[in-house]
Amino acid sequence: DGPDPDDYKIGAGQGFFVVMNDGPKTEDADAPINLVFNNAMRVKSANSNSQFFRSANTTVAASDEKHRIWIDLVNTTGSAVRTVVGYVPNATLEKDVMYDAFTRLDGTQNIYSVIGDDKVCIQGRPVPFDNTDLVPLGVTIPTAGTYNIAIAFVDGLFSDANQDIFVEDK
Repeated sequence: DGPDPDDYKIGAGQGFFVVMNDGPKTEDADAPINLVFNNAMRVKSANSNSQFFRSANTTVAASDEKHRIWIDLVNTTGSAVRTVVGYVPNATLEKDVMYDAFTRLDGTQNIYSVIGDDKVCIQGRPVPFDNTDLVPLGVTIPTAGTYNIAIAFVDGLFSDANQDIFVEDK
């Protein structure tokens, strides 16, 4: 059960997410966009606050299938930056508002995957996983030196020790 569509109140102890799309570009593309929550928005009436939207026993639905790999670029001092590629339902090989997070390259150490001409720090790709899938990666190296590419975490089918993961240096 979800909340009553006529009651947009969030009960105490409930968490929520705010999803924001990039708006139209303005002259000042770097101007911050703020979302404000404050105490004046609290409702102190006789709300029952009796409905809690998480049950104790949850099961993973087939639509929750996910296979992810977190990849780090690590310099000699141990400083690391990370990107993730995840195979999830409803993601595509194109740009997806709900699955891809774009990154800005500012000359600092960075690792990212590529969708078309766009650099992303999080890339969603479709399931089922295709073991011939190629994901273009890029790096920004700010100073000469030794850098390592490392797998930080995996889940889903990447947790299987028999699942090969390759990085091809072109």
